[in-house]
Amino acid sequence: MSVLAASAAGLSTLLLAVPGAFAVLRYAGAAYLVYLGIRAWRAEAAPLDVGAGELVARASRAALFRGGFAIGISNPKLILFAAAFLPQFIDPARAKPPQFLLLVLSFAMVEAGWYAAYALGGRSLARYLNRPAIRRSFDRLTGTIFIGFGVALLRVRPA
Repeated sequence: MSVLAASAAGLSTLLLAVPGAFAVLRYAGAAYLVYLGIRAWRAEAAPLDVGAGELVARASRAALFRGGFAIGISNPKLILFAAAFLPQFIDPARAKPPQFLLLVLSFAMVEAGWYAAYALGGRSLARYLNRPAIRRSFDRLTGTIFIGFGVALLRVRPA
């Protein structure tokens, strides 16, 4: 959430300072979504390797949080995703900070739900995705959705 908030703050400043930045970000975001869709569509249908063993060492919750935060904050894909995705839902005629706050909070709630779903269903889903035919279908469905979102974003004309 902090990465999205920082990204939103930077985007808000950029959108206010540079006329035309919104259009550039819109096109870049659409291109990035299409790129991700093509990569998913063309992904090799290799079986998943979820690891056979259990974790040996037990880490504290604080250590797990620090490790996860370090990985998240150093991941440029998250920042690029936020920079490409969030502006699509911003009305340039209205105050940007409240809009970004609502988007960041909404995104955090959706992410929390997905993390719970991953935790509860990840291992059982891996059994199915370990089959190459199902994995290929899953990748192609995911790729099609991303390409569709990218094309839809190109068709939207901001007011």
